[in-house]
Amino acid sequence: MSMCDKELVDKKIRVRENFFIDMSLHKGFYQGILINSFEEFQREIYGKKIYSINAFGKNSIDFLIKIQILKEENVIFYGEKKDVPHAQVYYIT
Repeated sequence: MSMCDKELVDKKIRVRENFFIDMSLHKGFYQGILINSFEEFQREIYGKKIYSINAFGKNSIDFLIKIQILKEENVIFYGEKKDVPHAQVYYIT
């Protein structure tokens, strides 16, 4: 599953010098259903097996931390000012 704050979908995010992630090239991966609440998230994922989450942006990351899927210490930051949080979560059985 992928999650991305809507304001990042058309952005180019600096990972390190001379290396960027151009989110606009990956719109199909990151842009989808707008989720505004935990209840909407539950309805969207109900009955689905999700083994990984790739998330970008403060709202997406804060949401995963709030519902205890992600711990804050596992978040990395990208961008010119290191202000774009990113995390990947994996479920291994």
